[in-house]
Amino acid sequence: MDACECGHACAEKPVSFTIFTGDLTSHDNDNQLSRAYVEYVESAVYELYKEYLGGGPVYAAMGNHDTWPQAFDAPHSIQPEQLSNQFEWNYAHLAEYVKRQHSICLGINNN
Repeated sequence: MDACECGHACAEKPVSFTIFTGDLTSHDNDNQLSRAYVEYVESAVYELYKEYLGGGPVYAAMGNHDTWPQAFDAPHSIQPEQLSNQFEWNYAHLAEYVKRQHSICLGINNN
């Protein structure tokens, strides 16, 4: 919680941007995780970054636990009909979130 309190100092001088380095989803057992949970955690972390670090954009780099099922380091195949697209849902989720964040940032900067 000390880190969160320090984040309020950014209200006076917000950071220019934030890098979401991934791997922030819990490392629970597989039966306690879901795609919806991973999406929720990523969204919650983005919102915390925006609240505590200011209005700059947030860029994402996913970790191996930011997928579901978890701990998939790389696709098992590069064939489109196989597992090469297994992370597409998460890339799309984060891309949409970043796109919305940039829209918000542009709106703030133009006012």
